[in-house]
Amino acid sequence: MDSIKTQNDQPSNDQSTTVVHGLTSNRWKKIMTSMKRNISDPPLTLEAHNINYHIDPSKNTWTQRFVNVEMPWEWTTETNVRRKVLNDISFSVTSAHLLAILGGSGSGKTSLLNVLSQRADMSGVSGSVLIDGSKRDLEYMRDFSAYVMQDDFFMPQLTVTESLTFIAKLKLPSEFDKNDIKEQVNSLITELGLAHVANSKIGGEKVRGISGGERRRVSIAMQLLLDPKILFLDEPTSGLDSFTAYNLVEMLAKLAQKDKLVVMTIHQPRSNIFELFDQVMILTEGNIAYYGDAKRMSPYFESIGYKCPDHTNPCDFYVDIASLDRKSPRTEAESRKRVDKLIDAHRRNNVYARAYIFDGTEYDDIEAGFTPSSLVSSHDSASSKPPVVKHISTIQKFSVLTRRAILNHVEDYGFLLVQSLEALMMSLLLGVIFWQLQCDQDGVKDRFGLMFLIGGLYPYMIISDVIGDYCKEVPIFYREIQDGLYTVGPYFFSKILSELPEHSAFMILYSIPMYWMANLQADASLFFRVFGVTYMLVYCSRILSLFTAALMPSYQSAIFVTQAIYISCLLSSGYLVNMDNIMAGMKWFTNLSFTRWGYLGLCQTEMPGLNFTCTNLSSITCISTGEEALKSYSVDDYSVDIAVVAMWGWIFAFLMLFYICLKFIPQKPRD
Repeated sequence: MDSIKTQNDQPSNDQSTTVVHGLTSNRWKKIMTSMKRNISDPPLTLEAHNINYHIDPSKNTWTQRFVNVEMPWEWTTETNVRRKVLNDISFSVTSAHLLAILGGSGSGKTSLLNVLSQRADMSGVSGSVLIDGSKRDLEYMRDFSAYVMQDDFFMPQLTVTESLTFIAKLKLPSEFDKNDIKEQVNSLITELGLAHVANSKIGGEKVRGISGGERRRVSIAMQLLLDPKILFLDEPTSGLDSFTAYNLVEMLAKLAQKDKLVVMTIHQPRSNIFELFDQVMILTEGNIAYYGDAKRMSPYFESIGYKCPDHTNPCDFYVDIASLDRKSPRTEAESRKRVDKLIDAHRRNNVYARAYIFDGTEYDDIEAGFTPSSLVSSHDSASSKPPVVKHISTIQKFSVLTRRAILNHVEDYGFLLVQSLEALMMSLLLGVIFWQLQCDQDGVKDRFGLMFLIGGLYPYMIISDVIGDYCKEVPIFYREIQDGLYTVGPYFFSKILSELPEHSAFMILYSIPMYWMANLQADASLFFRVFGVTYMLVYCSRILSLFTAALMPSYQSAIFVTQAIYISCLLSSGYLVNMDNIMAGMKWFTNLSFTRWGYLGLCQTEMPGLNFTCTNLSSITCISTGEEALKSYSVDDYSVDIAVVAMWGWIFAFLMLFYICLKFIPQKPRD
């Protein structure tokens, strides 16, 4: 198996001292046996045969169009024509090699990486991707390989050790116990040079944490937990300074030497990074301009008339000559002629057809690192068999996700402080404005106004917070779903459950000061009923925000839709406009307003049992009881129980809509 370190101590008769990522050899063998893999697997071969990849936007589903924010009139424009992203890509590479895929922007680097890892839309792919001469599906690739995305997304409040531990619990086989997981995580932290930041928060845009290079190493560590045979990386040096980028690629080269196959895309690496590559592929317009040994790249291009000038980075020079120059029609035509020549030269010298010739010296395929399946004597090795990884149960995944989310929220002191102050300040504001309400005729109107504002202000204020928090989580959710760590179900239930403690705490801060400052009825049972109705009303707003955040393709559109829905509900809640005065054709809409049911429930809880004084005998109307007040304000149609049932119905409806969006709409990172 990969990454095997042998201690120098003399082993006993019945125990081996070989250590794999911190685990004893016997323990590791037991686990790998359950996965049907063997620590003595022969070198692995990854092959691509005539890969063609087409993207046809006209066949996009409505969800894809929706996520891409495409308007109906865009569906028939020429931007929706079928285009070829990859064209007849063929190559072969074995483990213990680092393959770097180079090319300019739009050359097809990431598309090729996605096809090889089975993450692309395979309906548009023709040709075959083989591992040891056999085709593999996405499930196999998830267990056998790992994919490191270009962007690093983490829960910022967790430390490096905590982040890796939670991922390890989701990814590693169920045979791993708590101590095994701890040893595996600690070993990877040491191996990837993260020991000095093991207990540091990862951080993010607004939270100070570890450096960019260390974050990238954490991303790689997450993918190495299962010790994959193949490691795919999309632009791992993006955004890093040259020194950090070199150290990162050097680490990847050392991983490749431990019998791993490392395939990475990179734009234009500096010269000392280029020296770390075993093999290089240069793509242009979805075609291969060069594929072969990194050391033989310059001789190859020189043999076809493109010598790299002295004191020039070969990667920069050869990627440049393999790129189209679209500054003008003339430069584009000239560069097109040059690119076509490079593509034709590669096809003539295709390694599947003949050997390369440099300076009259025959260049043997196998010597260069090419091992097509036709040259491999047998594919019956254990590595050819799909690994059977028994992961933890769905309930255990839900437990891990819930604990991770709660820990991330609890450690976010700034967010908790702001949210707590927001709830407390809104409560104090309402308490001061409605200070010590009296049971007179003015008090009747003021009490209805207070009930309206209780269910109107704070639920509106949390909309942007809930949507913003979800949009920050989406990239993590998207990456982990792509990695197959869990399904939508565990995430959905963990998301709902993990937010209940903070929601409850904020509701306590919101309800208690305002209730007693406003001099509402001093009765414990009434207080808890008001608290319960307010709790449900604010929770409706929270779940509505989650639903629209999962539905809409951007943060701004989610905010707009949620606020539009909420304002519509607020206007039809029954306080600003008397329900008896609403036009008959629109009365049905008021029954769809969850804020109306919350307002009705609060009024039905607070007003009954109150007696009001009439100080002005000349007044045309004198409301003497709470029941008369309810009838006067047209909120006596339904009881508190019906209002509570209606709000529960809306909560479940929004929860189901949220789940459906998670399930059927791709939750790609929001802008």
